[in-house]
Amino acid sequence: MDFSGNGAMVEKSDLHAPSAVLTSHVLDMGTGMPGRGIPITLLKVEPESAHVLAKVVTNADGRCDAPLLTTDTVEAGAYRLEFDVGAYHGDQSGFFGTVPIEFQISDVSGHYHVPLVLAPWGYSTYRGAPPARPPNDGGHWNCDLGKTDDAGNQTPAAPPGSAPPGMTTHVIDIARGGGAGGLAVDVVRFGEDGGSTQQLRTCHTTPEGRTSEWLVPAGGLEAGDYELVFHLGDYFAGAGFGVGPNPFFSVARVRFRVSDPGVHHHIPILAAPWGYTTYRGS
Repeated sequence: MDFSGNGAMVEKSDLHAPSAVLTSHVLDMGTGMPGRGIPITLLKVEPESAHVLAKVVTNADGRCDAPLLTTDTVEAGAYRLEFDVGAYHGDQSGFFGTVPIEFQISDVSGHYHVPLVLAPWGYSTYRGAPPARPPNDGGHWNCDLGKTDDAGNQTPAAPPGSAPPGMTTHVIDIARGGGAGGLAVDVVRFGEDGGSTQQLRTCHTTPEGRTSEWLVPAGGLEAGDYELVFHLGDYFAGAGFGVGPNPFFSVARVRFRVSDPGVHHHIPILAAPWGYTTYRGS
């Protein structure tokens, strides 16, 4: 149940709507699951004080049921999200009792997605891309071209849903604070001997940093080792960062094991010209 700062209940609303300005998402790296039931306080930070705007609790997906700020409620300035992770871990005296994340909103018409990637002894945050648009079942998918209608015209790509088994990714450019569009991702499957490999496909990310189709579709996962190869060098060489013809990280290889092919595997990566981070997402 979510409440605004004046105690009124906040009704569920669309996180993907154009009016959504601030959203969040908590992911638990200790379990590889969403951070469910975490109290979050949103504060507006002034030079001499900070006042509470809303108090919410994350749902089963680790998200809030409604945008924390919309175009009707946002003002330019400093804000702080306080995540009560002590309550989540059941130990208020834990190493991180409260995680405060302070940030600036300058464009009140923009979307600011501020996730928390959490573990008992550490955490990270970044400005992410907005939550995924709901899947659209019309049209046809092409991994490299996106979605097309019956006439072959390209339409906006919607990422796969998060519930069915399969494999997806999301690439966030944390040097620019948004999705990394046009980045090539190879999907590799390792044989049972651990040495032989099979490249299943290559996809290119949409402007959101997602792919227009499943990396491995629902029902296509098998138990065993996989590797995603993110072509960071080509992306950052063309993104105006001056990394030159021999970037420090030409590719990022993320190798992982699928032990339960009946569940969704989401493997995001946070990338910059000189570093990257990955985790099991939701």
